[in-house]
Amino acid sequence: LQVRLKDEDIELLHCYGPQDGIDRVREVRPDVILLDVSLPILSGFEVCAVLKADETVRDIPIIFLSGHDEVSDKAKGLEAGAIDYITKPFEGAELVARVRAALRTKAYLDEILSQKREILSLHAKLNDHMTMQPDGAKKLIVHSEKLATLGQMMASISHEMSNPVALISISVELMETCLEQHAAYLHALF
Repeated sequence: LQVRLKDEDIELLHCYGPQDGIDRVREVRPDVILLDVSLPILSGFEVCAVLKADETVRDIPIIFLSGHDEVSDKAKGLEAGAIDYITKPFEGAELVARVRAALRTKAYLDEILSQKREILSLHAKLNDHMTMQPDGAKKLIVHSEKLATLGQMMASISHEMSNPVALISISVELMETCLEQHAAYLHALF
């Protein structure tokens, strides 16, 4: 692996056994884990299960590396939570491409989780605000409805103003309405 990835901007950490790997992952929290299926004491599948059960590291992508190319092993690895399964011997270009894909996946996931935390924080703040000010929610709804109506009206006016004939027509209709109201008022007085 080190030879295949030496020209890439990837820092590799080596572990010496399954428990060392689990401990190092929890300590370092790498962006991607390359995990051999055949390990002493615990299999790679078992290590994967331990890591996926740990909330603090479960989102780290795992790529299995294995000399076993049976479909059942590949399926078992993917079902255990890995995002990829590469059989040995592997081509350097393929390994690099798959590691880069896993790194992109991790970056996307990190961004989604960050946005989720921000949304939950804003939701909590809104709930706190609404709890402390019960009328605040009603005022907020009324205000948002007013803004929506104003927005629709402005869009309509903007659309109509783009056509000078329509603007003149609206002005004439408005003047007619005013004259009718004044005439009715004067008729009521006399």
